[in-house]
Amino acid sequence: MGHFDLMDYALKRYYHPGAVITEEEASRHPSLRRTTGLYRWKKKIVRNVWLISGLFMLANPSLPVIVATAIFTAFISFSILDESI
Repeated sequence: MGHFDLMDYALKRYYHPGAVITEEEASRHPSLRRTTGLYRWKKKIVRNVWLISGLFMLANPSLPVIVATAIFTAFISFSILDESI
């Protein structure tokens, strides 16, 4: 993206914010990526994974089980929210 493209994008976004950004363009933009339907769907999956893991941790109140489950759940969450796919 050159200098002119960036200025053109910024001006269009300022004057016509809803008409300029498509779902495809938003998926490539670093901060607008979180507004896409796919990312919101992934966040719901991660929320459900954490809820299930939290219930599992409450059912097994052993420190090694809680730490291992939290680390594994964090790894799974980052894997789901990864933007490479």
